[in-house]
Amino acid sequence: MNEVQLPYVIHGRLMEAVHVTGYTMGRACVSLEYLLEDDRWKTLGDGFEDIDRFLETIDLSQFKIAVDKRKKLAKKLGELQATQRATAKALGVTKSTVNRDLQPVPSGTKESVASDIGIPEKETVPDGTPAPPPVLSMAGEDAVRKLERSTKLPKERDPDVEIPDGKYPIIYVDPPWKYTSGDQHTDTTQETVIGTHYPSLTIAELCALPVKDLAHTDAVMFMWVTSPLLEEAFDVIKAWGFDYKTSMVWDKVRHNVGNYVSVRHEFILICARGTAPKVAHLVDSVYEEERTVHSRKPAYFRNLMDELFPDGPRIELFAREKCEGWDSWGDEL
Repeated sequence: MNEVQLPYVIHGRLMEAVHVTGYTMGRACVSLEYLLEDDRWKTLGDGFEDIDRFLETIDLSQFKIAVDKRKKLAKKLGELQATQRATAKALGVTKSTVNRDLQPVPSGTKESVASDIGIPEKETVPDGTPAPPPVLSMAGEDAVRKLERSTKLPKERDPDVEIPDGKYPIIYVDPPWKYTSGDQHTDTTQETVIGTHYPSLTIAELCALPVKDLAHTDAVMFMWVTSPLLEEAFDVIKAWGFDYKTSMVWDKVRHNVGNYVSVRHEFILICARGTAPKVAHLVDSVYEEERTVHSRKPAYFRNLMDELFPDGPRIELFAREKCEGWDSWGDEL
């Protein structure tokens, strides 16, 4: 991964910081400091000119930021002409706290002496033990690895979770795609960051799943895929005995990491085999809802399938929760 891409990767991880296991407060603060240096924040997304607009993409309110780190960030943001209101919202504190942080510390106080000799306040984790030291290096590929390295090892898929028997005319699937092209995540990033969310599968592993055996002769399938893997998704569709028909787009509102564009959408491919069930009525192909937790899809799409295809048994593959009226399969249930 080259240096030009580095700020985008860091920004993407920072936007997801509260959802990434092992992403500590110290790591988040250092990430933000790096983006503020040399106006790197201006190069992200479609380009930011207003520091307040950039801060709207950052939310560290889930972290309890140590006072010394918070003051350092507040001072830097003040130098960049950020409003105290925008700074407070991004750092998860009140405007009066930011105002107080920006005031000079009277000489001779305990706080000023500690600052003068470089003693930071200790960072702790919820159980009260000292937190891991923050990442200090921000150069080259090592910075990406350090920023994105999780304290958990990648999960392993449970081999004992078998796809159920049955013939389903309605299938909803959110495959755990493994990125290997380098267009979205490198192998290192894939195994340390995405791997903490769920165990991923290669295209070959996905193709080998017996989805064709559980699909009814006449069936419809809605399948999620991100842009970098759009081409490979058609191999999976064919292997599962379906033909691609059309697609819908989820507009996530909030931008995420990307190499060629700042990504804010995801595809859901509509596929069929045999004589697929007829839709009850036509709907808009674009749906807008702000993304939340990593990889969680809006309930709208599952509900839409119930609305468009009200009859027949249905199953959700790689499900993370059980829903009324649906059979579910997945090792995260």
